[in-house]
Amino acid sequence: MQFGTLLRELIGVSGVNQADLASALSFSTSELSKYVGGSRLPSARNIRGLMGRSALLFSEKIWAQGLTAQLRSIFPLMHLPKSRAELTVFLRHALSLSYRESKIASQEWTEGLNTLNMVLSGWEEIYHHLLISLSFAIRAREDDLHIYFTLGFFLAFIRNSPLPFPTAGAGKVHVHVLLDEKSKQYQLNWEDLRLWLSHMETARKTVSFDAWTTQADLGTQSFCFLEGAFVVLLNGLVPSSPIGVRMEDTRFLMEFGLLNRHLINTPLSHNRDEALSMIQQDADSLLEMLSLCQGIYSFGNFGFLAKPHHLDSAQAPGELKAFLAQAAGILMRRPVPMLISIAAVDHFSSQSGTLMPLIGWLTFEKADQVNYMASFEQLMDNPAAVRIHLSQHEFPECFMLALEEGLLIYQPDEAGGAEQFMLLPRALCGQLFDALNHMVKNETLPLERRLWSSYIKALPSLSGSLGSYPASLWAPPVDSV
Repeated sequence: MQFGTLLRELIGVSGVNQADLASALSFSTSELSKYVGGSRLPSARNIRGLMGRSALLFSEKIWAQGLTAQLRSIFPLMHLPKSRAELTVFLRHALSLSYRESKIASQEWTEGLNTLNMVLSGWEEIYHHLLISLSFAIRAREDDLHIYFTLGFFLAFIRNSPLPFPTAGAGKVHVHVLLDEKSKQYQLNWEDLRLWLSHMETARKTVSFDAWTTQADLGTQSFCFLEGAFVVLLNGLVPSSPIGVRMEDTRFLMEFGLLNRHLINTPLSHNRDEALSMIQQDADSLLEMLSLCQGIYSFGNFGFLAKPHHLDSAQAPGELKAFLAQAAGILMRRPVPMLISIAAVDHFSSQSGTLMPLIGWLTFEKADQVNYMASFEQLMDNPAAVRIHLSQHEFPECFMLALEEGLLIYQPDEAGGAEQFMLLPRALCGQLFDALNHMVKNETLPLERRLWSSYIKALPSLSGSLGSYPASLWAPPVDSV
């Protein structure tokens, strides 16, 4: 963004009078008007004082009037600062970066030998720099914008500001996250995954997310790459105070772009259309992969117990319905733990339906709902079936399957169009598997007959249909002697 444009927009949001701003900066009104209008840039000699004093004046006015949220019209990725001092620092960084971009655009940039590279010191400066740079790029884009992160850099970024990406601009925003299977330095933990999925759940209406893996052994390398604009390379040798190097030299960007295409070559995530294509091409291999499932973890109301006749009325190809029914049957015949959130069971009971991946919402008539819930009892009676555990654990809506290849994660979309499957490599999932196993063993309640019978009887919506249940579900329980 041009320096004059940013000044003009900050004046508009803050309500600062231009004459007062000129007085505070010790400029004449006519000189400041040239800066705001973009016909002239401040000299390198007085820019530091201008940025510091103007950032302070803008932050005082904006903070005093409670207008910080209005700044998202300028910085779509901005998170709300916790103090006026933090806001001042952010605005100073923004003014500095816009001045730099204006000088480069006017071919007046002469500082240093490598004129298009800069060093960012400390996480605050790196973080602000990315928020500002990506905000400017999102506002200015006319076509799709591709942003590439290594996993650690991405998590550090959204840990500070897990906000949705904006709708501003003509093109679409694509975020690509690169996981290094050979990395011994970093493995996903449970809170990392919660943060990642929560961000995707919030932001996916305006941005697409893709995960990739590489076996190139990146070691400690960490970067954020905005295609065609810049690369920020992160040196995390001192974790509390990393150093970022921004590179935007044309030749370096070209070379890095070629390297990035080499690294970003094995997809881990697949959208709905890609998943349908994979089923059409090789359904047998997918079913074989599911037949080795080691655990099922459902944090949402999903149709694992759906039988073929439940899918009859669904508007979907017959081969897809056959595949999903077969997949559900395979998973339910695995003697492995199956975690189900109590909230998901309650949702099924109150909504009389369930969500089937790739097909959508299935609504059951009362008799079908009764029979569907009775299927839980059939599982309890079958020693070769899954072992159901009820959980009160809160987590972003998804289900996970522990497979030999890694952890398969499915996230639905309320509109039915942006479903996503992601397979995290087993090499990066050790802590996740440990967390899931601990949850099943220590934070769940195994489903047993008396508990299920009591739950069914307590459902007012089904109180008139208990006769349709197997006798064991409505008959008085018999105490064992």
